[in-house]
Amino acid sequence: MATPPLEKVLDNILLADATVAALAAGGVETGDIPPNATYPLILVFRIDAPRDDTIDGPLGRVTARMQLEIRGNTKPDVFNLAQAVRRRLNGLSGTFTYGADTLQILYAKIDTDQGPFPGQDRGIYRIIQDYMITYQED
Repeated sequence: MATPPLEKVLDNILLADATVAALAAGGVETGDIPPNATYPLILVFRIDAPRDDTIDGPLGRVTARMQLEIRGNTKPDVFNLAQAVRRRLNGLSGTFTYGADTLQILYAKIDTDQGPFPGQDRGIYRIIQDYMITYQED
């Protein structure tokens, strides 16, 4: 079986949490938001995923920086979902399989509060969180 994209693994981890699933009415999206999206929702992006190498070759260790953008129509909706996401992911380690590898989710690196976006017909609030996810690959 092919290894699923890391974004899909995060989707599964997040929605397996009852609180996150209940608060994220629009679910988890990767890439573009659908035109008629339900809010609040979580957007997942891979920012980068540098690999560790030595003079002898690759070590197989990867630390991916994943960005989660929590969007919603009201500030309380976004804040509550962002808190639930942080509680679910921050410090999580050793329990989720990514192919044959074990993920370690190290920490929330950035947490910014923005919105609503100017020029939109309705206010969309967002909180952005960055997570460093370390795993070993072949």
